[in-house]
Amino acid sequence: MSTVLVLGASGFLGGSVRSLLEQHPVLGDGVYVARNVPGADAPHGDRWLPFDVVRASAREIRALFSLVEPDAVVNCVGSTTGTASDLRAVNVLVPDKLVQALEEYGTARLVHLGSAAEYGIQEAGMPITETARCQPIGDYGITKLAGTEAVCAATEEGRINAIVLRVFNPLGAGSPLTSIAGRAAVAIRDTMLTGEHAVDFGPLATYRDFIDVRDVAWAALIAAATVANEATVFNVGHGEAILTRTLITELAAVAGFDGAIRESRVRPGRASHIFWQQADITAVKGRLGWSPRHTLHDALDSLWRSVWPQTR
Repeated sequence: MSTVLVLGASGFLGGSVRSLLEQHPVLGDGVYVARNVPGADAPHGDRWLPFDVVRASAREIRALFSLVEPDAVVNCVGSTTGTASDLRAVNVLVPDKLVQALEEYGTARLVHLGSAAEYGIQEAGMPITETARCQPIGDYGITKLAGTEAVCAATEEGRINAIVLRVFNPLGAGSPLTSIAGRAAVAIRDTMLTGEHAVDFGPLATYRDFIDVRDVAWAALIAAATVANEATVFNVGHGEAILTRTLITELAAVAGFDGAIRESRVRPGRASHIFWQQADITAVKGRLGWSPRHTLHDALDSLWRSVWPQTR
């Protein structure tokens, strides 16, 4: 692998892919493309190209490929919040345009980051395999699934070469406030700074598979260098379901917070809430040779260091 084009490199997942390329140049010569999002903190330098992937046309993306000449494209562009129209513009139309651009460009491998939200409600207590029937709930899961399906369909038809990574719950330095880990870290930090002795959360009775974002980045670069002749979806998780309350408790321990963690009762009208998610990572281990390198403690320590002023 020589040139890796990272789309969305100023975001949480894309930033981790960028960081891995910077730390290990042997993995590839990274070219980082940031979305022009107001307030996005993207570094400037020879490897950064300002480019709004969301607003760009397929023809403009094709021109970008001609300029950069990537061997692999890692699509980290995604949105978890917003209106249905907003989510569609990012999670559906961007993959569609990438497919069109790659059909014309023809030589780059696409690694598309999907989401465990595509699976939706699954049987509690059972690891989720890639062949599970997807039953997403909410606009985020629905639009992410549509993006994945577009990439898979184009690959199955031989129009592009791509791999989809269904990422479970990533956490680590820079976890966004849209994630439970990111919100919890900021809440605990603010409580400690004000000298209070309790932190309030919503319901914490769900089970999730949490994965260090650095392991997600490693999976993306392995996928970028893998030769595949068919559409393939791989789960990227830790392979273990953790009670969300346990996650918060362990984060509090990492932070040195010994106050109370107060949990509200489940609100009515949550019948469609996803109670359980655990990745079956047998396929990604066997076919890509990837497995998580970091523990939950590693991820929480990295997250806490990114928010606590004294450790920055």
